[in-house]
Amino acid sequence: MLIKFQSPDPLFDQKIELLKLQFRTGAASKAVRRAVENYYHLDRKVELYEAQIDSMQSEIDRLRILIDINKETTISNKIAHLRSLRS
Repeated sequence: MLIKFQSPDPLFDQKIELLKLQFRTGAASKAVRRAVENYYHLDRKVELYEAQIDSMQSEIDRLRILIDINKETTISNKIAHLRSLRS
């Protein structure tokens, strides 16, 4: 695929030069290609991390509910429950 960028902005040219240095290439097209590929991989990682965070948050919420239930439960009910587990 051929993509050509034309920009009168000198800041854009500086960014391309920095990408060429970062990716150790002399060609602007290779630097931009590597930057796009790098962005794609980082975006996938972010999606995975966000899913993991959501999962962990759900587990934290579940444990908070269990703690609240435990606080409301009387000692005698806890002992009865432990005895039923031994049987």
